[in-house]
Amino acid sequence: MKKIIFVTNSTWNAYNFRKELIKDLAKDNYQVHIIAPIDDKASYFLKKKNIFLHDISLNTRSKNIFNDLKYMLILWRKFKEIKPDVVLNFVMKPLIYSSFVANTQNIPVVNTQTGLGTAYLNGGLFSWVTLLLYRIAYKNKSKKVLFHNKDDMDLFLEKNIVSKYQADTIPGSGIDLTKFSIKRKSDAPDTLIFLLVARIIKDKGVNEFLDSVELFFKHHKNLNIKFEIIGSFVEDGATNSHLRARVLDLNAKKVILYKDFTGDVTSQMAKADIIVMPSYREGTSRVLLEASALERPIITTDVPGCNNVVIDNVTGFLCKSKNSFDLYQKMIKMASLSDSERGLMGKEGRKHVTNCFSVEVVVEKYRSVISDIL
Repeated sequence: MKKIIFVTNSTWNAYNFRKELIKDLAKDNYQVHIIAPIDDKASYFLKKKNIFLHDISLNTRSKNIFNDLKYMLILWRKFKEIKPDVVLNFVMKPLIYSSFVANTQNIPVVNTQTGLGTAYLNGGLFSWVTLLLYRIAYKNKSKKVLFHNKDDMDLFLEKNIVSKYQADTIPGSGIDLTKFSIKRKSDAPDTLIFLLVARIIKDKGVNEFLDSVELFFKHHKNLNIKFEIIGSFVEDGATNSHLRARVLDLNAKKVILYKDFTGDVTSQMAKADIIVMPSYREGTSRVLLEASALERPIITTDVPGCNNVVIDNVTGFLCKSKNSFDLYQKMIKMASLSDSERGLMGKEGRKHVTNCFSVEVVVEKYRSVISDIL
């Protein structure tokens, strides 16, 4: 039986983004090993035949080199023990370290570049180091590097981080449309809810969202509109601390309603009317895919990973990146539409993700890549 290792940052990540792929590969009679910190989603995989879990702790935001070296050593031992035929890597830090280890053991690797991450977006030295680490990781045994959008692939090709023989695109992590039933809002039909779902960090455009909300309250306080945020705080530096304070202050003043991440974000999204995602850059935004699957119109930025999911003026509106006033104007424009016009946008959004981002397309792509390698 051929063995495949998945390396990622949590079993939660494996469950939410790779569940169908892992399940289908196990049904194809591959022995699938998931190496990741174990959380409450582990029970799903433990019940499945041909799927094995390996608990390895990793702080993806740690800057402690000794912890990272320890993580790589544990990976090295696991790879020696399992003797995989191919390794699939996801999420920046596990991906880079796993690639290093796989290269030392001559194991073929399929890397999935889900995005460029905060380190790259911050620019300067951090950006340079990030690209250097990718360049080293993607040499030797990286048989395939799958990008969630063409812009990221073109960037890596331009900087000679990957070769044209390695690089390919894949439509995100895929979405199972059967899991998203369409439920129009029934409670408070006269209230329009704009919802942002994201980690509370600068790169997700949280400041721009809050700026826009404050502009809305200043100029259109008479409109029956609510603004909500669902997301977790990230304690990492002064910028995120400022964001946390700002979100909690506006929540206390009832300008916005803030909620921490729950186990079922989808049901919360279904209660909103419009999903907002002013991100600076994504791989392919899962939030936008799910919003489209729920037939919710979207306001998002005209950047890679967002503008490939949303068709401007058809499934939602695209706004300028890092531009609070343009985001505010798009909110006004969306609020001025009739419910039927917003409903039509939502229907077009679901049609778009059905045609271009279905999980079946994604799983088949991985099957083909793995088959070619083996």
